[in-house]
Amino acid sequence: MEQCHAQCLTRAGSFPATIPADAMTRSRFDASTRTVDTTVLDRKTLRPLWSRTQFPDGSSTVWEFRGRRVQWTAAQPRVVSDWLDSTIDEPAFFAGAIELLLAASPRLSRLGSEMVFPLIDLHMGPGKPSSFAVSTLTARVTRSEIVTLPSGGRVEAWVVSTDPHGWTYWIEQRKHEVIKWHVPPVESLCPTTYTIASPSP
Repeated sequence: MEQCHAQCLTRAGSFPATIPADAMTRSRFDASTRTVDTTVLDRKTLRPLWSRTQFPDGSSTVWEFRGRRVQWTAAQPRVVSDWLDSTIDEPAFFAGAIELLLAASPRLSRLGSEMVFPLIDLHMGPGKPSSFAVSTLTARVTRSEIVTLPSGGRVEAWVVSTDPHGWTYWIEQRKHEVIKWHVPPVESLCPTTYTIASPSP
């Protein structure tokens, strides 16, 4: 993997604000952190196109994908504070869109079925520069459960465990939509479970 890394203070470049007509878009607002996360994938191949996380202080992180070339930028208002530009050896899915990959995989709709996804993510460690890392994620259907939604409705869902990611996802069986996920304590200060307030009709 060829990779460039730099710390710099320059004016932020242009951001791909347009969304292709054949793209799949996920926009999510986290009320606890006041962040807005938008990810765009190619609808047919689930190939990542771009992803942006906007923070309440005006800072942001942006991923851009052009084939096997990957760019990541962390920006403060009007300046770029950190960036990476790399060409990866093999195509990979975006680690920040796992629930979209699971929802678009009809194979994960029976007990015991599993799929393996190559994922690209950002690796950050204390005292070390940021770098891209490509790894594999195994998703496996372990059981079926009834999930109670915030609205009071109840739906039947497949429970999907992931390794070595450690997260658990609940996929609604009729529409095959991720409606709930659990983050283990290894990736957060305390174990956290999220449930979609308004699944698609």
